[in-house]
Amino acid sequence: MVFSFIMLFLLWPIRKIGWMLSSFLYKVNTIICIIMVTAWGVGVGFIIGTLDWNFKPHIVLKIVFGFFEGLYLSSPNFGMLNESTIP
Repeated sequence: MVFSFIMLFLLWPIRKIGWMLSSFLYKVNTIICIIMVTAWGVGVGFIIGTLDWNFKPHIVLKIVFGFFEGLYLSSPNFGMLNESTIP
């Protein structure tokens, strides 16, 4: 239960950081973008994996708050596409 509350609490700040990162990703070189997106995904995975290892949530909470929220958070610009800002 604590796992789900922590994941809900982390949803807003991690999304804000991802949104700020996404505007920068459109302007950088492709190699730098790939490196940054990979680092972002590894970082989110590490945070969720650490919480999962420490709190050992029930399988339903692990799937909903671990896998699905991790999938949502690991994409820095999910749903935040403004076509006029893309070069």
